[in-house]
Amino acid sequence: MVKSVLPFMKAQNEGLIINISSGAGKNGYSGLTTYCGTKFAVRGFTQAMRNELPREIKIISVNPGLTATQMTNFQGLNPRKVAEVILETATGKIEADSLGDVDVWKFSFDAKVSDAVFGAKKKFGEFFGGKKKS
Repeated sequence: MVKSVLPFMKAQNEGLIINISSGAGKNGYSGLTTYCGTKFAVRGFTQAMRNELPREIKIISVNPGLTATQMTNFQGLNPRKVAEVILETATGKIEADSLGDVDVWKFSFDAKVSDAVFGAKKKFGEFFGGKKKS
């Protein structure tokens, strides 16, 4: 997709590309080697492209955590909330951090972020058969 839209963005000297990665692209989970690897790749691609593209073309990686979809047996964050964060990123209401990441869980919980992230990571790993660590 990026290869297809980039010539048009370069011609108009502006644009926004949002890639969807995952919280599993920031941390490796037992039992999810391939999934984590592909999500790390999306983030690496996004970060490398940020260094290659002119400033007027923005590229961001949005990282949902455990999301209530068929893949997770409908456990996790409501997909509507994930979509809202993506939309708010696209409209500029949410800005990416210095690496080009927008972590959905930072905009989704009323509880302390560290507690919410820890809980989501633990549940994500356990759901997909990861080993619990004491």
